[in-house]
Amino acid sequence: MADGIPITAGAGTTVATDDTGATGHVQLFKLAYSADGSPTLVPADANGLLVNTELTTADVDTGAGTDTRAVVGLVLAAAGGGQLAPGDATNGLKVQVATMPAAADTTDSISAAAQTGVLKSGLASVTVKKAKANVAASTTDSVLVAAVAGKKIRVISVRLHAGGTATNVTFNSKPAGAGVAISPTYACGANGGRSDSSPQGDFEFETAVGEELSVTTGAGSTVGVGVSYVEV
Repeated sequence: MADGIPITAGAGTTVATDDTGATGHVQLFKLAYSADGSPTLVPADANGLLVNTELTTADVDTGAGTDTRAVVGLVLAAAGGGQLAPGDATNGLKVQVATMPAAADTTDSISAAAQTGVLKSGLASVTVKKAKANVAASTTDSVLVAAVAGKKIRVISVRLHAGGTATNVTFNSKPAGAGVAISPTYACGANGGRSDSSPQGDFEFETAVGEELSVTTGAGSTVGVGVSYVEV
């Protein structure tokens, strides 16, 4: 069959269109690429046009020289209306990527930069906060971080240093009454201590929702206490 089909209004070959109402009919197209005489349809599925992301500059017509071919705009439409597919002269067609398949660690390389002041709790960003105090020996439930309504105090790092006498330290989740231990007992030697930090995605311990973070010390000496935490 020769290229080109004669179209005569009211007779001849039927052409697929969408009736847009007052603005008339919009012709519907199937996209194809090919050498002359052997068209290959551009693939698509229920999510729309599938785009090959492995093109190189050799695959792209840069527009050098004289090109007299017609320029065709892509129309995206529901029944009764139409809208040109978005794009620009610099970047070309803009592709919707919200429905791309999820990446898999067995086939995809994924990198991320760590934040120093913000962490993620699920999809939410949470700010890293700090608290410190010098807690005397034999103190019960010294409040280190005040309660936050509807939130847990999640501790991600701990720093302790005792004075001249060995002293035990325990962290508690404190409701209106006495606190409940949420950490192991940290045994700090005389003029010594410890520093613990959990990797991102983990944490040392956390309070119950809406409760204070408090510190209890054993007999010994004053202990310098510092924590980094987030509210979740």
